[in-house]
Amino acid sequence: MKQQINCQMKHDRYPFYKNSKWIYTCYIENQKINANAEIEMIGLHKQGLLNKNVFIVILENCKLSRIPQGLKSIFPNMEVLQIVKSNLPHIDRKDLKEYETLKQFYFCFNPIRFLLDDLLLDMKSLEFFTVRGSMLEFVEPNILNGLSKLKYANFNECGFMNLRFNSIQPEANDVSLEELKDELHSKYEDYVRKKMLDNKQQQMLNDFEFIFNLKRVMQNENFKDFKVVVGLEEFKVHKFVLAACSPVFAEMIENNTEAESLKLVDIPPEIFCVIYNYIYLKKFPNPRNCNLIHLLVACKRLKIKKLAEFAAKELENVINLENAIELLALGNKYGYEDLKRKSFVKVKEIFEK
Repeated sequence: MKQQINCQMKHDRYPFYKNSKWIYTCYIENQKINANAEIEMIGLHKQGLLNKNVFIVILENCKLSRIPQGLKSIFPNMEVLQIVKSNLPHIDRKDLKEYETLKQFYFCFNPIRFLLDDLLLDMKSLEFFTVRGSMLEFVEPNILNGLSKLKYANFNECGFMNLRFNSIQPEANDVSLEELKDELHSKYEDYVRKKMLDNKQQQMLNDFEFIFNLKRVMQNENFKDFKVVVGLEEFKVHKFVLAACSPVFAEMIENNTEAESLKLVDIPPEIFCVIYNYIYLKKFPNPRNCNLIHLLVACKRLKIKKLAEFAAKELENVINLENAIELLALGNKYGYEDLKRKSFVKVKEIFEK
């Protein structure tokens, strides 16, 4: 779709271009340019001058969603493109395809957030590049690679950095091209680290929220949909919690999905009460108030690994002449090497006496 754009043609001086002589320039101001519009310029040329005499195009205070396409075909000798305060949110390599022969590209005070490595890859004639005042969060570090003719690159007032390379008229605060590239690498690494940390923190918040909500559900008696019968006692539980904590429970429930209860034999009620508190509260028992041998046997049977390891570790602290042989057998049966070794030492004492 064609779109007519008002412009003004005039001679102007331009820093660092053709020795700052008066250069024929096209000014486009306060225009809203549609993304895929076929542009037609409306503006009067100076006497004796034509589109081919325009070397500089400046867009200022416009409303753009992408870099206007077709300007190069209108102004075939254009060498400088300047886009200032024109609300341009994004720019990529394909938008610059027709502008490969530009010598200067100025892109200032636009709300762009990032620039990718390949942005300027086709612009081998580029001598000047500036994104001054843009709202950049990051620039990929190799964006200036391959620009053998580059004399000026301005990243001042960009939020994430404030540096300029200027080999034409260097000032005290200017840096070399290599220093600028090094800083781009450093800033990009900082950005990646921060992003990873932010993502990790967000994941932690999501996990915390999930755990909080899950804990609230687990503490609500109304959601408990299953019973475990141990001796004469019944424990109301959630099927999914039971299945999640023990593959043995998971298999029992899966093999009988219609059942509303599960009966356990050979596990004392007081031991299952310890297991219940661990499942729901992640609470380990007081070793002095618990039969650790019964707990270890029950947890190994139900494949509740952490609680079994707790019981085995605590049993190492209570080995004596009366229980050493039994604990040696348990350590050997379940593969707890420390329990087996310490029990064996105590058993040797028995026979040495």
